[in-house]
Amino acid sequence: MATAWPSTQHAGTTSTTSLPSQARSRFQRLFGTDVALVTAGSSAVDLRGAGSVRIREEGIEAIMASVPSSDAHEPPTLIEQDGRVYLADRVSPVAVLLAGPLGDLDAEAKDRVTDGLQMLREVYADLIEQATRAHRAQSQMMVLNTVGEIISREPDIDQVVKDILHMATSLMEADNGSVMLVSPGTDVMRIAYAQGLPPEVVDQVRVKVGEGVSGHVAKTGEPVLMRKGQRHRLSTMTQQRWSAAICVPLRIRDRVVGVLNIRDDTRGTDFTEDDVHLALTFASQAALAIENKRLVEKLTERVADAQSEILEINQDLTQIRERLQNIVRSIANPVLVADAERTLMLINRSAEEALGLQPGLALMRPIVPALSSTEEGKVLAEALQKVFAGETTETTETPEIALGSPVARNYQVHVSPIYSGGETVDGYVISMLDVTELRELAALKSEVVSLTSHELKTPLTAIVGFARTLKDKGDAVDDQTRGEFLGIILNQAARVNNLVTNLLDLSKIEAGRALDLNVRETSVPDMLLSAVTAVREAYASDTHEFRVEVADGLSSAHMDADKIEQVVINFLTNAVKYSDPGEVLVSACHQADGGLRLSVTDHGKGISEEELPTVFDRFQRVGDKSHRRKAGHGLGLYLCKAFVEAHGGDIGVTSKTGEGSTFYLDLPAHTANPTDPSS
Repeated sequence: MATAWPSTQHAGTTSTTSLPSQARSRFQRLFGTDVALVTAGSSAVDLRGAGSVRIREEGIEAIMASVPSSDAHEPPTLIEQDGRVYLADRVSPVAVLLAGPLGDLDAEAKDRVTDGLQMLREVYADLIEQATRAHRAQSQMMVLNTVGEIISREPDIDQVVKDILHMATSLMEADNGSVMLVSPGTDVMRIAYAQGLPPEVVDQVRVKVGEGVSGHVAKTGEPVLMRKGQRHRLSTMTQQRWSAAICVPLRIRDRVVGVLNIRDDTRGTDFTEDDVHLALTFASQAALAIENKRLVEKLTERVADAQSEILEINQDLTQIRERLQNIVRSIANPVLVADAERTLMLINRSAEEALGLQPGLALMRPIVPALSSTEEGKVLAEALQKVFAGETTETTETPEIALGSPVARNYQVHVSPIYSGGETVDGYVISMLDVTELRELAALKSEVVSLTSHELKTPLTAIVGFARTLKDKGDAVDDQTRGEFLGIILNQAARVNNLVTNLLDLSKIEAGRALDLNVRETSVPDMLLSAVTAVREAYASDTHEFRVEVADGLSSAHMDADKIEQVVINFLTNAVKYSDPGEVLVSACHQADGGLRLSVTDHGKGISEEELPTVFDRFQRVGDKSHRRKAGHGLGLYLCKAFVEAHGGDIGVTSKTGEGSTFYLDLPAHTANPTDPSS
């Protein structure tokens, strides 16, 4: 890298090179003659000393050819030009110092001029070194600025390294270059980036750390400068032609991650130490870019891992949330969940049905306005407003609310806060317990107690009264009266026994226990005649005529004879109690599927259409007040339904007001006997 002296312009000539004016003036004072710096390519040089000598182009070429070397130990050359004598001293391959003309100077004066030239050459060398340093700093600054621009405009770090390598080879006028990196987890380097190298070289070259020039630089961290035409002592290659090359380390903090190679096969001169410094500048920037790439990749990997973990966590949370939602949705009782701001976050199907809400429409809305969109929801919304107004942090039970129409269901509402930690309320769970059956059971118990006391009081009073009469006045009572009294006592005792039996059967049904059946082959005609006889004797009345019709070929069927007879007796009893005197038809016939139908038809007042659906409900007694004054407790038909369904059959009634009613039961072709292991 040659550094030129300042140039001056002369009219009619090209640029000429001269010494700084201060150095030239000082030389003239000390040695009595003029001095100039002559460079190859100059058109003319002025020596403003004696006679203002002007040396033209051909004279300059002769002077350059006459001064053979630039060795610091070589004395100045005495030359003659245009009839004048000069001293010339070469200071570079393209420049010489020229002093003169000398005229008739004696030997001492010439020695003094020679010493002056040597001194001036040292000054020149110092100036060249300073200029070189300045040029090096300028080049490095240019590299840093250029690389900074590349990094700022190029997001692809791989492209940044390629641009740095391209700029290094171009600026250093090299044929090719490469960046070799140590493969992770190994001690082998490969070419990661290349400029001017064949693809097969890039693919095949592998260098172990510590081997060869590149391996040595990677191991020691010291740069290597290789001269043109000379084999370096560290080289492991065998080749005829040796290129000028530089190998410098890529250093990241205190470790070497690779090397930068710059090679030139055609240049006429070697690389210099300045080139080494410049290459180190490129290498430091490339290393910085590579480290940034590594950090970005590591950060990207961590971000990807974090995203993967977050995705897995979100999937787990989604599964947990879905599982919780499914659990809540599957709960039979209505459940609602609100957040701390009382926004409805979750509601199960039971709650939507109980509150008359469309599926999903109330979600993510403030709970009170969301519930208030339906008549049923308004009832719950008002109850919740009272709870929220109290700002209680304990589980709150609201007064019972009735929802639904026409048949209302009673709910007990519990509002439980959700705590996220300490005393902070993070939401609310609203659960609705359906207490309709509990309330009905409580009412049933009261009704059973009332009914039992009423139904037992009348027959027991009669039994006690007639029994006391017989005891106290037995001798005075004639045989006919005594027989009547005993008949009444037996009749009322049977009534009490019937009530107790019905209550026991009712308790079994309400407890969910199956009724015990004793299924056997039963004569249908005999069973029907037995039922008719029992009713006729119980009521001792000739006002109703009982007619039994059994289909041809129907002789027997599988059934629990006692329970089916009890059903028929109940049908007949109701016919006697709730119809005017007349015929009561008892019939038995086959069904199309092979089953059996038994029916009892009367010609009484009948049952209204509105009351038909409730005929077989417990404690249900239909008809007007005259009907309800008849003895009975409203359990007969309810138990009949249970007996028939226990057989796997069906029970029903058809009726028209003013024309009478037909009660019937259908039994399947074969009824299983729960007491028989083979059934």
